[in-house]
Amino acid sequence: LGLSKHSTYQLNLKIHRKSVQVFHNNLHFYANVYASLLPGPEIPIRGATFNGVEVPVVERFPINLSTNERFGFELNLSYRKGRKWNINSNFNLYTNKVVGSYEELVFDNESLSWSFRLNNKLTLPGEIEWQTRMNYRGPEETAITKRRGQFSIDLAFSKELFNDKASLTFNIRDLLDQRGWDIETFNQTFYNNSSYRWAQRSFTLNFTYRFNQKKNQNRSQMRSGGYEDGSFDF
Repeated sequence: LGLSKHSTYQLNLKIHRKSVQVFHNNLHFYANVYASLLPGPEIPIRGATFNGVEVPVVERFPINLSTNERFGFELNLSYRKGRKWNINSNFNLYTNKVVGSYEELVFDNESLSWSFRLNNKLTLPGEIEWQTRMNYRGPEETAITKRRGQFSIDLAFSKELFNDKASLTFNIRDLLDQRGWDIETFNQTFYNNSSYRWAQRSFTLNFTYRFNQKKNQNRSQMRSGGYEDGSFDF
């Protein structure tokens, strides 16, 4: 049996940023330092008692702690070598400090984590386009949770056929077959270790023939149709 409670929260956000951009030939460098002060996060509280009596019930509801301070450094780097090679990357290092208590339980916590994204497009011999997308999100802890790091790789290959009237594409989603969440949740009377996978490794082979339509026009329509977010360029 699970029980839940609902509360109303007010948001008071203060963000301070300092950034610098550098352009040099084919290289674009962008660095950003930021700090933010937020209301405390909604932390799920889980217990093994209800109304002071030991019963087989787990009570789950969010609480809003007092403050949440975040400081971080973000680095974006892009490199383009003609029309054959294009790299875009993002690195984010940040600290997260939470101060607050609930019903005489202290939830003060400070953690350091980081994330990294890389998107690489390279034209191979034979005009075969190869795209690699890598994503890593480092482990992170709160006063009552531990989330393990997550790493994933997606690959795609594309070849134009019949004077650019047709495309043959081969996609591999989650090459290492490990995209998902692995979280520990605990307090004085409760412990839970859960894993979640929203998709398994998949392979897709597509053949597209365009009637009275150019290649670039077809890609623009795919992006406008919602394929751009998290998808490949072909």
